[in-house]
Amino acid sequence: MRLVGLFDGQAAQIVTELGKARNATSAKAMRLLGWAPRSREDALVATGESLIRLGLTKTSK
Repeated sequence: MRLVGLFDGQAAQIVTELGKARNATSAKAMRLLGWAPRSREDALVATGESLIRLGLTKTSK
């Protein structure tokens, strides 16, 4: 990425962030908005259904 950053302006912007640990959680959204994330299972099923509905899956013969 550092090498690409020498030639690509967008990649160069990312280089300064390399190696930095980022800790992100949904705690603030849950606390302030009362939001609750879907279960992993529900999220996977919804993703599959969306892919099928949008025609982005191959049908088997």
